[in-house]
Amino acid sequence: MANWTANIPLQNACKRDLKTGSIAPASLETLAVDSSSWRANTRLAIKITEQKKKQKWARRHKIAEAAPSDVSVFTDNSCNSICCSRIGFYSLSLRCNSTTD
Repeated sequence: MANWTANIPLQNACKRDLKTGSIAPASLETLAVDSSSWRANTRLAIKITEQKKKQKWARRHKIAEAAPSDVSVFTDNSCNSICCSRIGFYSLSLRCNSTTD
């Protein structure tokens, strides 16, 4: 469940994961008394966390699709090739011009 991108202590990472799964760290000891209810709560927390991950991914994906593309497109008129980088376009135009000369 943890996202290990940040360098944080294990205890803080575990607390963050519990909060993400809607388990309050303060009520952890009372939940752990009964093992069957602990397993049920843990499974539920995992489902909640996975749903949140999917929703977050869907939101980011939707925003990325809606964002305007700032990519410059270069087109070589002699061979009708398209390139998205200026350096690649320069190399492409050298190849196209050398074959047509």
